[in-house]
Amino acid sequence: MVLAIGLSITAAGNALAGVGAWRNQPTVALLAMVIIGAGGGILNGETSKAIIGSAPRDRAGMASGISATTRFVGILLGFTVLSSALTIGIRAGLSARVPADEVMRLADTIATGALTRGAQVDLARAIYSQGFAASLWTAAAAATLASLAVALLRPRA
Repeated sequence: MVLAIGLSITAAGNALAGVGAWRNQPTVALLAMVIIGAGGGILNGETSKAIIGSAPRDRAGMASGISATTRFVGILLGFTVLSSALTIGIRAGLSARVPADEVMRLADTIATGALTRGAQVDLARAIYSQGFAASLWTAAAAATLASLAVALLRPRA
């Protein structure tokens, strides 16, 4: 149950950070980072405990290796999914403001941070905030689904 609580706290923090990014409110984003950190702190020990605790004692070393590998794969998968959400959010924000033939080029420039001067910098910052909010809301949705799965699938005592 602690794992589900940690995931729920993390989901709430990600959702709040998305609001902070969308509305360009740094204090809201800062508060959200504290909440995300609290949820992550709960999750850090609990995930290893859940994986290693479910293996027989003589297989604890193997379970530890599976835990480390799973964590690494999760980080890579999360990076891929959230980067995609960021780019999709940036493209969606741009499609309403610039000609269609410029969206892809400008989206890539904004996503990589290569746009450093010119009249479009303010637009780029606003669009990046929208994309970042989309990424955070995607993370919140994933954490919420994971929390529900953990709560529903946990063994009953």
